[in-house]
Amino acid sequence: AEGATGTVALANEALQRVAQAAADAVGKSTGEGSESSGQGRYEWGTWINGDLRDAVREAVDDVRLETSRELWPALWEVVGGQSRWARAKVASGVDWELNLHLFESDGRASKTLASSHTYPTGSIVLLKPLLGTTVMTKMRRDREGNLSPLGSQVILKGSGFGGFSGDPALLLLGGPLHELAGSQGASALLEVVMLPPMGLVREDD
Repeated sequence: AEGATGTVALANEALQRVAQAAADAVGKSTGEGSESSGQGRYEWGTWINGDLRDAVREAVDDVRLETSRELWPALWEVVGGQSRWARAKVASGVDWELNLHLFESDGRASKTLASSHTYPTGSIVLLKPLLGTTVMTKMRRDREGNLSPLGSQVILKGSGFGGFSGDPALLLLGGPLHELAGSQGASALLEVVMLPPMGLVREDD
């Protein structure tokens, strides 16, 4: 199989803090003061209070992947065995979700087959690279259904680069399709998704 999914037990304290911060952000946000009209607008992502959003981001940036010889095979076991890419659900609520993305490339510059996702307009998405290199590309679909890049690729580097602890989390606004792909060997990325208060279910391609 080219891709797989699974579920990871939420035993890590750092991940527990991310989950709590995400739940607080979607549950307590009012959008007050974020727009001149008063409450924020979901389509602009201003429905979420800035301090609550920042708390999630800080918690995400505190997450580290302690690498070992046993860890990488153990993560693949969670999703049923090693493949080109996989996504493991770490935790979720009605309107928030934590996912761990795993990628395995051949070590060359070429990407793996990608995992593509789209979320309702106004969703807040944080991507935190944990290991190796992950490439994020926003995509657009033409009238014939063909996909092409929308803007430049974003290179996200995790640990494993001479003691480098990894790039900070990248914040995305939901709406456009975004594609995640691994590059240059093994890579792992934590994704946090917070849906706006509009009652829509997330969609995956």
